[in-house]
Amino acid sequence: MRSILFALFLAPALAAQQPRDLSGSWVLDRQPPAADSTAVAAGQTAAGPRTAGTRQLSLLIGIAGAVPAFSVTQTDTSVTVTNADGFSYLLRPDGPELQLTIADSLVVRYRARWDGSFLQVEFRPNGGGKVTERYQLADSELYLRVDVTVEYERFRRQESRLYRRNGSAGT
Repeated sequence: MRSILFALFLAPALAAQQPRDLSGSWVLDRQPPAADSTAVAAGQTAAGPRTAGTRQLSLLIGIAGAVPAFSVTQTDTSVTVTNADGFSYLLRPDGPELQLTIADSLVVRYRARWDGSFLQVEFRPNGGGKVTERYQLADSELYLRVDVTVEYERFRRQESRLYRRNGSAGT
C-alpha cells in the first residue's frame, strides 16, 4: 500500500524537481537592441571617464545584458551556452567554480547549480558585485524564462526575460 501512495503522490512531485533539459536554440521573445556580449562585458562604452564604482556597475549591467539569441547544449555533467555572437562558456552545475578571462584584464568567476528544476548561475567579476541568472523551462518546453539579478554595493536590479524555442511561433 505504501508503494502505491508513493507512486501516486510523491514520485510526480520529486520528478518535477529534477533538472530539466534546456538544450536547444532560444530567441528573445521581445527583442530590445542587442549588444555584443564580449564588448559590453569588457565595459567598452562611449560614456567617457567614470569612477571605479560606476565602471564596475556598468560592467555588471553589461554582463547581465539580454542577448537576442543563444543555444544550449546539455549533458549529464555540463551545460554549454553559446550566444548568437559566438561567445561561449561552459557550466558545470553543482561542480567547481570556473572562470572566464575577457579582454585580458577582466576575470569573471562563476558557478552553476541546480535548484530543483531551475539552473542558477552566479557570475562574480573581479572588482566586486555579482550577476545571477536563473533559467526555468516552461512545461510546454517552448519557452525559457531567464531571471537576472545585478547586485553591487547598495544597488540591486532584477528583470525577467522570455525566450522562445527557435522555430516556435512567438506571442
